Amino acid sequence: MPRHNDVVQRTTIILPEQLKRRTLEKARADGISFAEFVRRAVELALNEPPSRASQRKRHAAIEAMRAFRDDAPSGGPADLAINIDEYVYGASGRAKS
Repeated sequence: MPRHNDVVQRTTIILPEQLKRRTLEKARADGISFAEFVRRAVELALNEPPSRASQRKRHAAIEAMRAFRDDAPSGGPADLAINIDEYVYGASGRAKS
């Protein structure tokens, strides 16, 4: 929970309907607000040591950025920033090898 002197920012996230419903249900069951649940989840994720899978995803993202950097022959696709997940992970959501 934010301390008295912490600066906080309102943030908008977009969740699939089912994920939001499950998150609300879990927050209610834990007796906390949706916002507090999200804050705690983010803290847990940030404090967790990186898994091998997340390291592979990070490596895949770096390789994708290298392939599309400005000095690359093609310069990369114009929609790279918008569709980075699709370029890195593909439709399956798993890092490409």
